[in-house]
Amino acid sequence: MRVFWHFSEDPTITEFVPRTGAPGAPDECLVWAIDDEHAPAYWFPRDCPRVTF
Repeated sequence: MRVFWHFSEDPTITEFVPRTGAPGAPDECLVWAIDDEHAPAYWFPRDCPRVTF
């Protein structure tokens, strides 16, 4: 089973609820998630420089 993560700088979020995407996006509800391999890119605040792979 693959594990997915969701990172947020908003500490008040208690539940992630799927929502529809932007206009022209698929009609399905989505939650943005990251897999284990790419999670380290999100361990630091958004304004910190980071290298992605």
